Amino acid sequence: MNNETACAIISASETASDLRKEFICAYDGLHQSMLKSPLPVLLFVVVVFLVMFLVQRAANIPHHQASSKIRENHNEHTDSKS
Repeated sequence: MNNETACAIISASETASDLRKEFICAYDGLHQSMLKSPLPVLLFVVVVFLVMFLVQRAANIPHHQASSKIRENHNEHTDSKS
């Protein structure tokens, strides 16, 4: 089995466009750098936790308190009209 990269294989192809060759070679370079360094994986994990924290904070809105105040104001307003 050959250990050729996708970049080497696609570069040898005559039918592939230059844009496709550049994209495949850039992807191979990114893949190799991610295998050599754990920094991108750690950055990804940190971003996932940040998004999870923000979603939890946004979902933690006290809806029941706001609706009870609206009902109280409505009841006071209707009582004053009578």
